[in-house]
Amino acid sequence: MKKLQLLLPLLLALLLASGCKMTTIEYNDMVVEALDTNSTTIQATVEAYDQIVPNLVTEESEIIAVEMRESLETAKIVLNESESILLAEGRNEEQQTEVRTELANYFEQADLYLQKYEEMVIYYENHTYKENPNLVSDYDSELFDEGKLFDNFLGENNNLAEILKSYL
Repeated sequence: MKKLQLLLPLLLALLLASGCKMTTIEYNDMVVEALDTNSTTIQATVEAYDQIVPNLVTEESEIIAVEMRESLETAKIVLNESESILLAEGRNEEQQTEVRTELANYFEQADLYLQKYEEMVIYYENHTYKENPNLVSDYDSELFDEGKLFDNFLGENNNLAEILKSYL
């Protein structure tokens, strides 16, 4: 994962500096690589949450949110670095325009999810759940219920995958 985090911006910088436009396949591959990396790191935030937060949270619960914080920070870094793909240029202008438009939506949904996730991490880090355990279900619902933030992020991921398939 660390190699990919370093490789993507470096590869993009080299391509931009060379003035070389990517073929349809190269462009798709670059976007897929970024999507896979982002999806993996954002999925890690869900896994950290599932491992750390019990099904029933009470004032007596002891929740250590270190893994949640670490997964969040990793996801934010990867997302920020992968936004550089918006600068990549492909030979197929139609593909580039369609993918860039959907990437903007994708990054927006990922950012909305991570902002709310960070709010939840702070809630657990500060042990606010001990004073106000009712927010546990609110965060859980806003982040993970069907049609909510994580689901919206996955939807944008799937939209991009469909767009990329149409250019194969």
